[in-house]
Amino acid sequence: MRPVLRQVSAFCLLAVAVVCGMRHVAVASPAVVPRMVDLAAPGTAFSRANGINDSGQIVGFSDLPNGQRRAVRWQDGVMVDLGTLGGGASEAAAINMSGQIAGTSGTADGASRAFRWDAGVMTDLGTLGGTYSEAYAINDSGQVVGRSNYDTASFDYHAFLWSAGVMTDLGTLGGTYSAAFAINDNGQIVGESSTATGAVHATLWVNGTPTDLGTLGGENSYAQSINASGQIVGWSWTGTSAVSAFIWENGQMRALEALGGINSGAAAINDSGQIVGWSNTAAFEVHATIWQADKIDDLGTLGGDSSYARAINHAGDVVGDSETAPAGSLTFHATLWKDAARWSDPQSWETRAFLPIIGR
Repeated sequence: MRPVLRQVSAFCLLAVAVVCGMRHVAVASPAVVPRMVDLAAPGTAFSRANGINDSGQIVGFSDLPNGQRRAVRWQDGVMVDLGTLGGGASEAAAINMSGQIAGTSGTADGASRAFRWDAGVMTDLGTLGGTYSEAYAINDSGQVVGRSNYDTASFDYHAFLWSAGVMTDLGTLGGTYSAAFAINDNGQIVGESSTATGAVHATLWVNGTPTDLGTLGGENSYAQSINASGQIVGWSWTGTSAVSAFIWENGQMRALEALGGINSGAAAINDSGQIVGWSNTAAFEVHATIWQADKIDDLGTLGGDSSYARAINHAGDVVGDSETAPAGSLTFHATLWKDAARWSDPQSWETRAFLPIIGR
């Protein structure tokens, strides 16, 4: 979701490291800091970065050599396996300023449970009465939000808030389903909920009360992130059956620009109002995107046709994942766009080295 970068052969200026298949490589200086970093371990086919805090700690998941998918944290170039709750797979969704991590893990009995990881210990957060729960976000107070089924006899999910050891059902907009995807430090929560008509609408919960944020003219909408000012982003169907990224502020939902294609989605917003997500290009590719002051920029890819931006910290560092080879290879690597908010201008990309570091 950024200007399309030229694919060229390049070399990485880091002692003995050699890198191929880079994009946006221009005249480089040894002092230039790489702006796009491939976080995947050598030999990894699939990994994803879902969250980043202001200390630069990154969380997500990576497929291990044995084929298992594990929640991981990247810090100072080192990837750490966070383990599981007894099952084979796990995924980290978000990290706060204290380094506490929220995510989901399989259990020994085959269920999946929301977890909070803190100082090396992964804690099962339980459920709303069913067997399954999933955590998607954590704020700096350690409160976690997500979704859980509330009945062992069904797979109907409700959004939850977990705080101080207690999981609370946040309810719905009149339907049977809801999920919470983000919480800010004021305790405001956003996500999605079904209505009495069966539509799914972007939802804001304040003090446990849900508010329908509406749509951009279509049937469904989905809220993904909220900042300290209460600005909310996500995506919505439009009246023309397209999907558009939106920002909701001052009681109004407004569509964001796309990269030349029809569809787009916003995944995260920081306290400066910088928004990241994805957009179709005119060439029908999907690229990671950043919006600043209503201006959209394409963050490009690691060599493939597709990339997705999933989180942004207050420094403007962006994480997500990118395809590494073209033509639908489906090999996606966790990706860091360093200083993306500062260097998103296409002219800046063209005048700076764009050197992913492989195998960090």
